[in-house]
Amino acid sequence: MARKTPGLDAPDAEFARLAKGRQPIQVAAIVTKLATPIDFVGPWEVFAQTVALDGKEHFDVYAVSTSLEPLTLSGGLIVVPQYTLETAPPPDIILVPALGYGGGPVIGDWLRRAHRRGTVIVSVCDGARELAEAGILDGLSATTHHGSIDDLRRQYPKVEVVGGRRFVKGSPTVYTAGGLMSGIDLALHLVGQILGADAARRVADHLEYEGRGWRSPGSR
Repeated sequence: MARKTPGLDAPDAEFARLAKGRQPIQVAAIVTKLATPIDFVGPWEVFAQTVALDGKEHFDVYAVSTSLEPLTLSGGLIVVPQYTLETAPPPDIILVPALGYGGGPVIGDWLRRAHRRGTVIVSVCDGARELAEAGILDGLSATTHHGSIDDLRRQYPKVEVVGGRRFVKGSPTVYTAGGLMSGIDLALHLVGQILGADAARRVADHLEYEGRGWRSPGSR
């Protein structure tokens, strides 16, 4: 008998739609110069390793940027985006990590258009600043790295900034994670919303990830 995973929210309609829609689900990870790798590589691997569930590709994860030029990320990792913003497949989910020097108006416009279409947008760490700058977090609850809580609250007074959480569900299509590794919790939570709580638990076990913060938005 499958173990029951307590604490996971009932899926929103948007996730039910994704679960029943096209497969694989398209996940775009935005990258720029000096972006923080763990913010998107951690969630990327969570989505990618759902293949271990049944051998099927449930998610197609790809890197997008304003050009296809190689990018040196924080810590020296070099990444070559697979698509530009204009050529990327229409994403179902967008991952927004901390973007170093910031995404700028082009990425901000792209995020706003995606938000209006109902795309699920997920930030990790200081990626929340990109969502706030684009106006996507106005009137919503959100979190970020603990060292950036006060700055985000001061610079974006329309955002209800919440500290001490692994991640926050601002709306059915907007999620923000705290710093760095909390993005893994949020990705596992989304897998649970789309493929079911048991699938999320099995992916966590496969990754040998022992954290339990993914079970609920209120986790600390």
